[in-house]
Amino acid sequence: DAWSPDRKYTAGSYGYQGNGTIQSTGRTIAGTDEQRMFRNAREGMYEYRFDNVPNGTYTVELGFAELSSTKPNKRVFDVLAEGTQVLPSLDISLEAGTYKALTREYTVKVTDGVLNVRFVTHNGFGKPLLNTLRVTDRPDKS
Repeated sequence: DAWSPDRKYTAGSYGYQGNGTIQSTGRTIAGTDEQRMFRNAREGMYEYRFDNVPNGTYTVELGFAELSSTKPNKRVFDVLAEGTQVLPSLDISLEAGTYKALTREYTVKVTDGVLNVRFVTHNGFGKPLLNTLRVTDRPDKS
């Protein structure tokens, strides 16, 4: 599979929306062979949007890793795929610890030509964080 670098959204294409910053580390990330991808994260975006996506069924794979010594109950956020909450109250540090990969996979249906993955910060908690995002067309799951 080819991976594309992270980028800000532009109309008619794809990318993150909102004010996002990059976090990175040189430390080893446990639980993954994809060190290069999991050592960098986008923090603070509110959505990844993919325009001109043919209607159909897709697999959305999300990868997370805390790249600092963030304690549990400091960064908590929800993840919605195509308007459906798929990860309520995600606390990466509580679930996986720090410097350890956490991956989740969901099947979604696109009906409007746009695939949206939204991140919602819980009031009073740290900003959402995402290390990897892969979208795969799945005509076999229609």
